[in-house]
Parts: sequence; C-alpha cells; structure tokens
Amino acid sequence: MDTQTIILLGPQGSGKGTQSEKLANYLRKESKKDVLHFETGQSFRQLAKQSNWTGKQIRSTIEAGKLQPSFLAVRLWATQLIDNLDPETHLVLDGSPRRMLEAKLLSEALDFYQRENRLVIHLTIDEKTTYERLSNRGRNDDTRESIANRLAQYRKQTKPVIDHFKQIDNYRCEEVDGKQSKSMVHDDICNLLS
Repeated sequence: MDTQTIILLGPQGSGKGTQSEKLANYLRKESKKDVLHFETGQSFRQLAKQSNWTGKQIRSTIEAGKLQPSFLAVRLWATQLIDNLDPETHLVLDGSPRRMLEAKLLSEALDFYQRENRLVIHLTIDEKTTYERLSNRGRNDDTRESIANRLAQYRKQTKPVIDHFKQIDNYRCEEVDGKQSKSMVHDDICNLLS
C-alpha cells in the first residue's frame, strides 16, 4: 500500500475520532507501516488540563463551544509533523484543518513533505443526529448551547475548507454517510483506499 495522507472532517458527533482510530489501526495492519495519527480535539482536551493560563483559556473556549485559535491548532499538528513524519509513515488527521488559514498552512506543509495521495473524507450527518449523539456521550461541554455554537462554527468555518480542498488538484474529496453503523462507515472509508 502506498503511503497515505488522510484528513477526516465532519461536524461534531459524525464519528471522526472513532473512525480515525479504526483507520489508523487498519493502515498499520494492512501496510505494516507506522501511522502518525493526530486527533485535534483530544490534543486540545489535553492542553485544557494544564494549570497555566493557556489551559484556562482553552477550557473556557471548549465550554463555550467555540473553535480554538488557529495558531494553537497549527502549532499542535506542525509539531507532530516535524517530530514524527517521514516518507514511509501514513498520516491521519482527525478534525484538522477547521479554518481556511489552517487549510492553507497544512497544504504548504504537505507540499514541503512531498505528500501525495491526499484524501479528504467528509463524514456527513444531519443536525438532529449530531444533537442526539453528543447529548448521549455525556461530556460536560456537550450542552445544547455549546452544540449549537459548534455546529454554527462548522458551517461557517469548516465547510468552506472542504469546498476549498475540492478545488485543488492533488486532493481527492469523498463523502461518507456518518449516520451508518460504525462498521459500515469504516468499510466505506477502507473502500476509498483501494
């Protein structure tokens, strides 16, 4: 299997975290290559645990259902690329980039690292399913107001990123129905790699 560069995007509750983890495990098993798997939300939740001012600011942003600033998102994934990426390592990005600036910087980074086979997977679900799934997972920041804020941010900031990638020749953009069962979504994603 050729070295893959895969970006999973979708609204909150679409299953990005679950599917990116399943995908990373699949790539390791099928190709016997390393996988650099970067989870944006998980990275921010880790930062939010810090007792410094940055941690406090991130916590308040998470609780309000707002996007974190681009400089932090870029710093987090850029550090991972710098420290861990090589030509034979698959790259799976879960939930990044979320803004146009981040998308342009990511493209610049992928050009620098000469990454081919760039696949953007857009996990789609309706807003009713988003509310149901997030309400059932029981995280403190999954209030109705916070979910509404995140969905508004997704429509305003992240949807244009997906449209942007569709215009660039070296990205292949595919939609996968995120309402299906986890195994069906995973199968659909794996079929896109073959």
